[in-house]
Amino acid sequence: MNLPEYEPSDSIWQNIEAKLNQDSFQQVVKKLPEYEPEEKVWANISSKLNKSKSDSIKWAVAAS
Repeated sequence: MNLPEYEPSDSIWQNIEAKLNQDSFQQVVKKLPEYEPEEKVWANISSKLNKSKSDSIKWAVAAS
């Protein structure tokens, strides 16, 4: 079952953008803590992406 498509009006996006640009919102965003994951996390993600890519290539070759 597919859901019906909906495209919000430009005024909706303009309203969202205006609120994101408000000083009060920007001040709150600046107070959010920053987090930098350990290098091994990125290495793990990278290895899984590379494995996924090589698996995709194998399936593409097999399908052709």
